Amino acid sequence: MSIRNVPLWAGSFPTPFLMRQWTAKAALEPLRLIPYLTREKTAEPHLRQLWAKAFPTRQPLPEGALSDAQGRGTDAFWDAFT
Repeated sequence: MSIRNVPLWAGSFPTPFLMRQWTAKAALEPLRLIPYLTREKTAEPHLRQLWAKAFPTRQPLPEGALSDAQGRGTDAFWDAFT
């Protein structure tokens, strides 16, 4: 099973799996258990700010949805995260 099939989001909150992946990617700032996504599954402004601090050498988060209806990361999210 691909890790892309594991839910990253529970509503607007990160799942424990995403929190572990975030840490494993050597993020410079921690992901907390707070809401990060809008109703449209796009990044809240504070997630964009956190991303820029946590991963300063990576591309910015995509403008569109980061999650599908089941909480799985979109291809655009995974492209930025991996």
